[in-house]
Amino acid sequence: MADAPDALGLKLYKRAQKLREKRNSRFDSNWQQLSQYFWPDMSDINTDKTEDEDWFQRLFSGMPIRASSTCANGVRNWVTPSTDPWLGMAPPYNLLKQSAFTNPRLNRLSSPQADNADDTGRDEATRWCDDVASQLLEWFSEGNFYSVVQPFNRSGCTFGTALMFMEEGKATTFNFEQFKVGTYCISENDQKIVDTVFRWFKLTVRQAAQKFGEEGLTDQMREAIAKGDFDKEFKFIHCVYPNDEFRHGALGPDGMAFASVHLHEDTKKTVSRGGFEEMPYFCLRWSRWGTENQVWGCSPAYEVLSDARAINSYVQNYIALVEQKAFPRVIAPDSVYGEVEQAAGQVTVVKAEDMARGVMPKEWMTEGQPEELVELINMTREDINEAFFVNIFKALSQLKEKITESTYGAIALLQGENLDQFTGTFDQYRTELINPLVRRGIGIAYRAGLLKDPPQSLYVRPGNDPRAEPELVAPKVSIKSRVTLALAQAKIVGTEKTLQMFAPLMPERPEIGDNFNWNNVTRSSGRGNGMSESDFLPLKQVLAMQEQRAKMKKQELALRAAEIAAKGAGALGRAPAKLQDKAGEMIDSAAQPAA
Repeated sequence: MADAPDALGLKLYKRAQKLREKRNSRFDSNWQQLSQYFWPDMSDINTDKTEDEDWFQRLFSGMPIRASSTCANGVRNWVTPSTDPWLGMAPPYNLLKQSAFTNPRLNRLSSPQADNADDTGRDEATRWCDDVASQLLEWFSEGNFYSVVQPFNRSGCTFGTALMFMEEGKATTFNFEQFKVGTYCISENDQKIVDTVFRWFKLTVRQAAQKFGEEGLTDQMREAIAKGDFDKEFKFIHCVYPNDEFRHGALGPDGMAFASVHLHEDTKKTVSRGGFEEMPYFCLRWSRWGTENQVWGCSPAYEVLSDARAINSYVQNYIALVEQKAFPRVIAPDSVYGEVEQAAGQVTVVKAEDMARGVMPKEWMTEGQPEELVELINMTREDINEAFFVNIFKALSQLKEKITESTYGAIALLQGENLDQFTGTFDQYRTELINPLVRRGIGIAYRAGLLKDPPQSLYVRPGNDPRAEPELVAPKVSIKSRVTLALAQAKIVGTEKTLQMFAPLMPERPEIGDNFNWNNVTRSSGRGNGMSESDFLPLKQVLAMQEQRAKMKKQELALRAAEIAAKGAGALGRAPAKLQDKAGEMIDSAAQPAA
């Protein structure tokens, strides 16, 4: 049979199914509950829903939804803001060699090692890295990165795990896509890095033919095309994993660090086989569970799920209590004519003798007080907001608007103190999203010839093999987002305080200044304040200027010494011949132009 499963397809399908069964038994039902309270329009994880259904049913408080959305926006605005140059890169000099990977293709953009370089060589590489970082940010902006990273962030803070895919774009340099939990499974290597992804998805037969080519489709798909049923859907599995058959320099899939296989789920048949030079999937775990070998992440939503349930119940009861106050229960004597009218301006007729005896309609069982419920709602709201860093992000936004020259240092320190609470999550972002994102972007652009020629100091030979072709090393990612800039301000304030302390002493004790590398202090402070590398003159040019200035200073001192020597001898005409000759030599030497 033409549609019988092939050996590779069957092997990958069995592994994918085992991972999915394990995930289903532990996480799918949890994610469904989380989505119902924190992200209702994603609440079809383990159940089928249609657009006609009320996805927000049984929700009486939107507070948990707003908290998760605010957190996702805060991460985007403070880690990867589209309006700020948040990405910086630096040369990987003097880094310890990371030997986790034995695959040369992985070493190319994952664990490079470069020879030490002098200051000028390092400066050339630094400027190249800065230019490339700026170019990457432009490509991210012209593509769909910022629209994709928003739901990616929300998936992380809600479900604890988020997955993004990066590939070469057709209309743009890069194309990104993020995926909902429950549609994929992941596996880690021995260093707890996700290196394997199985993802389930659907395509119409027309889309499948465009993506894989008609020759790779199953008989069922080709039959649908022949009948003109182009919108018929089929299920597929995308499998990406380390390529055990990798051969350096080989063409085609065997020359790729990661294998990429697409399966038709029903027939277990391989419809496409390829590969990637770098891992194209980026998997973020917001935080890690304490359980050993647990690949899925934990999240703020997990921490306050009970609070979300509680506040939903509190608000439901509060609404019922308010309705009861507005439309109270009424007990009425049987002598009332007609209904008890409760609308404004309406009249209820009661017998006069009943009224005389005080027998008339009255409120009944409306003694509930809303104040205690309001207090419970506010307490629970604070717990949820704290878990999602809502107050921190709001406070930082307000602080940013209040920054002036006189308050800059104090507010910078306060920003740093606030963001200290977020640094654990920020470290996860740097490790599991930003670093692989940048390296993947450099790899795509470098192979496409879109980067200007790097300096020689950024090339290495794989395995230090002198016969190997030189390859570009991966620069060290230096994030310059609002988070790192705010944290860096605390360090800059420390530098400012140190200089302010010693500045009054330097005129009398100039040797104090010898403790500082003034070029580094100047550049580090500028970078910490968000200056671009292009704002600085090349270090080679600065050193040449400083050398020229030192020679001119030396010439000036020599000329002054000659004048002093001449005056000390009185009139040269009355001085001994030997002293006159010496003074002349000093003046001639001082008059020589600096080399």
